[in-house]
Amino acid sequence: MVVIENWDFLITEMAVLLGLAALVGLIAGLIMGSGRRKARRELEIARAELAACREAGQEQAAEIADLEIKLAEAQLVGKGTEPSGEKG
Repeated sequence: MVVIENWDFLITEMAVLLGLAALVGLIAGLIMGSGRRKARRELEIARAELAACREAGQEQAAEIADLEIKLAEAQLVGKGTEPSGEKG
């Protein structure tokens, strides 16, 4: 059986190293956590912009459809035919 005479040094060294490991873990967690919060904010902004773009796209598609109808009516009037079938 080996007898260790410097138990105090060994226990102190283990406590200090465990404390340093906890400190390194805490710092790493804070750095990673702040990066995630920033990424979440950017994701929320991007989703809001995407929703706005989709809404604008739907409005533009509706406007294009209206303009195509008006163009077709104008072409019929240009040929001398009224859209309702009456000549005027």
